[in-house]
Amino acid sequence: MMKPVAGGVACLVLGVLACGGQASDEDGPDEGSGGDADPGTGGNDHSSGGANDDTGGRQGSGGEAENSGGNGSGGEPNGGSGGDSQLTECISCEPGYECFEAVALDRCFKLCETETPNVELHTQADVDALAALECEVIGNDFSLASPDLNSLVGLEHLRVIKGEFLITGTTTLTSLEGLNGLLYVDDHISINGNSGLVDISALGQMKTAEVNLSFSGNAALTSLDGLQSVKKVLGFMATGNPMLSDVSGFSPESVFENVLYTGNGLIEAVVLPDLVSVGGGVQVSAEQACTSVQIPALDYLGTSLLVGGNPELLEINLDSLTRVGSITIADNPKLITTGGLPLLAEVDETISITMNISLPQCEVDEIAARFSAACTYCTDNDADGVCTP
Repeated sequence: MMKPVAGGVACLVLGVLACGGQASDEDGPDEGSGGDADPGTGGNDHSSGGANDDTGGRQGSGGEAENSGGNGSGGEPNGGSGGDSQLTECISCEPGYECFEAVALDRCFKLCETETPNVELHTQADVDALAALECEVIGNDFSLASPDLNSLVGLEHLRVIKGEFLITGTTTLTSLEGLNGLLYVDDHISINGNSGLVDISALGQMKTAEVNLSFSGNAALTSLDGLQSVKKVLGFMATGNPMLSDVSGFSPESVFENVLYTGNGLIEAVVLPDLVSVGGGVQVSAEQACTSVQIPALDYLGTSLLVGGNPELLEINLDSLTRVGSITIADNPKLITTGGLPLLAEVDETISITMNISLPQCEVDEIAARFSAACTYCTDNDADGVCTP
């Protein structure tokens, strides 16, 4: 159970948001912000000293904050403190507050002073106790792990989780409403085994460090809407979510390890338009409703491509792929084209394109002719299929 405790917590530095809200410091109020900020744009200014004098305004431990242009501290969500900031590192913060490079260089966030660095919420009373602190930074791991949780409303002040973010074993929690202000998670995110969770869109402002994202066994989850701001991750996995149909909300630019979609019941298309490089592999398998795999900008795939056992799959688009470790495209009975992999120039290991009974063998033969040594199993497709010149 989460309990508040007296005393400060040490500071850290992490990055690019708004300096907003009402100043609370030694010398007097900050009149540049126009009162209390919206939870998404700021809060209290607790910088520890001096004036930060740049084109984005002047802000310190006292006096007025002056903006040179644009929206000020009470402006747009996720905006700067006004104008073009010249800050290159985080401002200093007074005890009990931290600045995070990954969120905002000119902003001090209030630390959650709890009994232990890891915060675990098991009951609604735990949620209420954390909400009462009106704090912004979880100092380590943050877990929601109980069937007794049904609402996170009241946690709108939370901005940063410095450890792992875990949601598991909830039954009546249907959305993450209440976490709308969350801006940054520094460790792995696991949302697994939640039977009632439908909607994660409250995470729409969240960015992450290079972490693993895992969504597994969520019986009611329908969409990955809420992951739009997550652009660089260590790895991604969506498995065994039977109602998951829309995965368009997740479109990273790079993944350092693996991307895995398998056994989700209702995904009609895996479309990753922004993904350029994957250090590990990509797997799309046992997706019962998936008709299309579209990763058109993917240039580099460090290990393996596996597309297999998808009964409704019609097409694959990997038109920008130039290098891959290995390729397996197998047992997709309705697949009619791989797109021919037109730019593929290097295959480190082997190619296997087999047992796709609607895929013209002539298309596979053209690929095999370019990579004869690598194409170990490029047979048993549709021998009567027609290829257009």
